[in-house]
Amino acid sequence: MRDIEFRAWDNDLECYPIQIYTFTNHNPRYNLEQFTGVLDKDGKKTFEGDIVRSTCPLGDKVDGEVKWQGTGNIGWVVYVQSRFQPYPLNTGNRYEVLGNIHENPELLEFSS
Repeated sequence: MRDIEFRAWDNDLECYPIQIYTFTNHNPRYNLEQFTGVLDKDGKKTFEGDIVRSTCPLGDKVDGEVKWQGTGNIGWVVYVQSRFQPYPLNTGNRYEVLGNIHENPELLEFSS
């Protein structure tokens, strides 16, 4: 069984707080991002909102944002701007966490 874990982006301070408190009500100050249960190739935890680079079987590298897809094939997916459909985030691919959408949005500006 995987851990249910979250991190919280503080919209006011524009950072991830070092100490996370229990959130009982929705607070617009924070964006909660869930741990996907997937570790990247270096053993780093992959969270919702992370920007990851995937190395495809033919060697192509693709960058995208990790999101939850709640319709169709339910699960964690990587959205790539140049593709119509997202692809599933799973342990069979070689992922590398590059950053996240809050601290490194420029990583998605020119992704292919």
